[in-house]
Amino acid sequence: YDSVVFIDNNIEVSISGHALQGRKGEDIVCAALSTLSQTLVLAIAKIATVNQNVDQNNGFLKTAFSVEKLKVETKRDLAVLFEYFIIGIVEIKKQYNDIIEILYTR
Repeated sequence: YDSVVFIDNNIEVSISGHALQGRKGEDIVCAALSTLSQTLVLAIAKIATVNQNVDQNNGFLKTAFSVEKLKVETKRDLAVLFEYFIIGIVEIKKQYNDIIEILYTR
C-alpha cells in the first residue's frame, strides 16, 4: 500500500507493507521501493529544504509537511521530486502489479 495524500495545503506520503518477493535482504522489490521512498524524503529535505514530519519503522515510512507558506520555486522543486518518485513507483508496479498498490487520495 502506497499513498500520496494532498489535503488542503498538506502533503502526506505513506509507504507500508512488505513485498515478500525474497528473503530479508534479498527482496529486490522491497529494496527498490525503499530506495525510492527514502530518496524522496532525503531530497525533500536537501533539495527543496522543506521540514518534514517523518515516521519510519519496520515496513513503514511516512512523511508529511505543509506547502502553505512555501515559495513558488520550492513548490516547483517538490513537483519535480514527486514526479520522479511517481515515475519510479509506476515503473516498478508495471513489473510487479500483483504486489504493489498505489492509492492517490485528494
